[in-house]
Amino acid sequence: GGIPCAHLNRCCALESIGVYAPLEFSDEILSDIEKFKAYIFEKMKEVPANFKEHPMGQAQCQSSCLKVFEPASLRLVSFGEHSCNLRCPSCRQEFKKSSEKEVEAYFSALEAFKGMGLVLCPNLSGEPFYYKDRFISFLRNLKREDYNQIAIVTNATLIDDNFLEELKTFECRNQVSFSVSIDSVIQETYCKTRFPATPAVYNKVLANIDKLNSIVNENGKNPWKFNVSITISNLNCSEQELTAYGEYFSKRGISMNGVVALSPDDRFGYLREDPIVKDFVEKYHVNLRNS
Repeated sequence: GGIPCAHLNRCCALESIGVYAPLEFSDEILSDIEKFKAYIFEKMKEVPANFKEHPMGQAQCQSSCLKVFEPASLRLVSFGEHSCNLRCPSCRQEFKKSSEKEVEAYFSALEAFKGMGLVLCPNLSGEPFYYKDRFISFLRNLKREDYNQIAIVTNATLIDDNFLEELKTFECRNQVSFSVSIDSVIQETYCKTRFPATPAVYNKVLANIDKLNSIVNENGKNPWKFNVSITISNLNCSEQELTAYGEYFSKRGISMNGVVALSPDDRFGYLREDPIVKDFVEKYHVNLRNS
């Protein structure tokens, strides 16, 4: 069997440390799984070749260059339609709902990628639980050997207790990691950074963070298994905000990643040099990267 439709042409790329190799699928490749896999492996070779030419790559090359050449460090990024249930002010993505055919094409591609030693980052530029039933069904059927890691980035607003309980039974559970995108632990600010959020959504997300952290680290702390990520903008760049954030998650033993919000005119770029941001990064050991 093959991949059912060519919608993948505009919604797939391979990524390694911010370097992308665009994928273009011909009808011949889509009609044959083995040709599909061979094409992916060939494209994987292009990513390291471009790595040192990329500005973000140069900044991270010293510590990451050995890992970037390993197949397991390459990431599959898809769902180019960028589907999400929120419209956050700091997000630059243009969101739309994918058609049923496009969704099925995406999950068919994920089936084809199994067993290739990849790290899977489902819907890195959107919300994977937007298509919750289909996504959970996909996770439910994954085997340990299908992917080296399933790195899920989520806003955690659509996760419910039924999924959290079922997650404990998944065969792929030890390969799953979560990064929850949350920009404030202060309710009023959270609702400004996650539109259209409510106090009830705020409480649900904080509860889900505690539950996910407990589940994925049940057999002992593992930093890559769970973290939170903050996008710093004019909405949350204050000593009160960042201190509250750092204290809240450090007390729970949750590692923090951060990014400074960017726009086409880089209107928040100056925040990278803000003393408040620098103190936050240093005090709470935040991994701050470029957007």
